[in-house]
Amino acid sequence: MILKPTNVEDLYLLAGIAPPDIRRDVCARVERTKQESQPTHSLFGHTPAKRRLKSRRPFLPDVKPSYFPPKVVRCNEWQRRTRKKLCLDMPNLREELASGYDSPWLTWRCLNRLRSGYTCSKEQRKKWGYYEGDTTCACGLDPENTAHMLKCSLLPHPCTLDDLIKFNDVGKECVDRWKKFV
Repeated sequence: MILKPTNVEDLYLLAGIAPPDIRRDVCARVERTKQESQPTHSLFGHTPAKRRLKSRRPFLPDVKPSYFPPKVVRCNEWQRRTRKKLCLDMPNLREELASGYDSPWLTWRCLNRLRSGYTCSKEQRKKWGYYEGDTTCACGLDPENTAHMLKCSLLPHPCTLDDLIKFNDVGKECVDRWKKFV
């Protein structure tokens, strides 16, 4: 079965690492700070030559200095970008695996599919051409899709994205209900 891939930005959130461009920017900031403040650095006190070619740009003027630890800067930049794009509204981004990572494989897979919004629901499988039938959920109320799976009447309690992110009892009940199907 060929599945639609998860959005790459969501994968960084699930993996607990900042996107590569943010990590590169923070490394450049750290290098600039070292170059300006450590006398043992090979380029300490070096002033870049006047630009001769349009394609060559000096390192120092283009990179902002870093006044905080790299991990703090990475997380702050990542948080700012996530709020701006509103892909997944995670309250505090940290560079660590999302909760539930130590769960059994079926649970972990279902949890991440529900978190990212790319489940193998009846509606999605029909869209991909792998399901021929009625897409109505077993509860009989709505078509079975990711949004419905979180609020289905077969669940003891409606689940939210925050419940899945924290992987609390409500999130666990939701995942347990759907892990055999998605």
